[in-house]
Amino acid sequence: MDEYYGMKIKFMTRGGSIHGILKGLDEDKELFMIEIGEEEFKLDVNDVVDMEPEDEEGSTLVVSKVEASKVEEKLKDEKLKDEGSKVDPLIEGNLKEEGVPVIEMGLKEEGVSKDPLPPKDAAQPLKETLPPNDTPTYPLPLTFSTPIPYSDYQSLLSLSFSRFGPTKEEFISISSLNLFKLLKSYFSLNSKIDIVLGEDPLYNSIGLTLGRLLLNNDYDIRVIGSPRNLEIVNYHYLYRENKGITLKKEREDNEFVIDCNDKSRCNINNKKVIFTFGLPFSNTNNINNFIHIAIGLGILEFVKDLKEYFLIDGMINERIYKKIGRTRKGMKSINRIKK
Repeated sequence: MDEYYGMKIKFMTRGGSIHGILKGLDEDKELFMIEIGEEEFKLDVNDVVDMEPEDEEGSTLVVSKVEASKVEEKLKDEKLKDEGSKVDPLIEGNLKEEGVPVIEMGLKEEGVSKDPLPPKDAAQPLKETLPPNDTPTYPLPLTFSTPIPYSDYQSLLSLSFSRFGPTKEEFISISSLNLFKLLKSYFSLNSKIDIVLGEDPLYNSIGLTLGRLLLNNDYDIRVIGSPRNLEIVNYHYLYRENKGITLKKEREDNEFVIDCNDKSRCNINNKKVIFTFGLPFSNTNNINNFIHIAIGLGILEFVKDLKEYFLIDGMINERIYKKIGRTRKGMKSINRIKK
């Protein structure tokens, strides 16, 4: 193992690959010490599926696998997930402009009440372990425009990532692409855009992928904050390898803020437009230039007091929508939801 210290290593984990310089191994705590950029991270040995040294250009060196017997013993039963079948929507052809439909919450012609939730006696909390049939837990018909409680939303994502798809990586890519399609209609190439990272690794991953998309389309983009969460390390690495800049504070003259679920870092004063997805501010009703974006489905606690918001399609499987008494029918990549 000692001969790999100081080398750039590609660590393959269950959640993706991480590139960094191996600084050492804490055998007592079973942690790899990794340097990425100017920061040092700790990676659990048990989360690593395989390791490959790389040259200075990032290409994998043709060498034998890591000979550390301790690591081999812990990882021998692990197998890399098959990545070959995944389709990355970020490398598809030219983006096709789409009209954004305006959807009323609780359409009368479908016999749906204006109440964003069904009656209590008809609703059951969404479980991660569901029966094999597609019996819905809510009465039909309800459309994708009807929000759900936050606890159900978390279970919905868990079902998607572990059972029905899309995977977390696909969800991040699809959501980022659709966010890009929405937000570019607000921006010019001269716009100064800051993406503020929060504490939620899923939303931070979406924000970093969105930042890379904007960066590669010549927008003036900066990422604010650098949470030390290993789940976003690879997304941060890809952003930085595309010459992305990370700052500690927002720019004084920024025109747009994209908030990734952080109530304390984002400065809400004197901004032209603030976009937020994930968990919005508690006082957003008093902000005139605030635009909330939901992904997959609206979260009841965060959209119930909003007059309108955008709903971005994350391509969650129709079977999951059916299990909560909803349908994807009529859903576009970008939907404007109005009460």
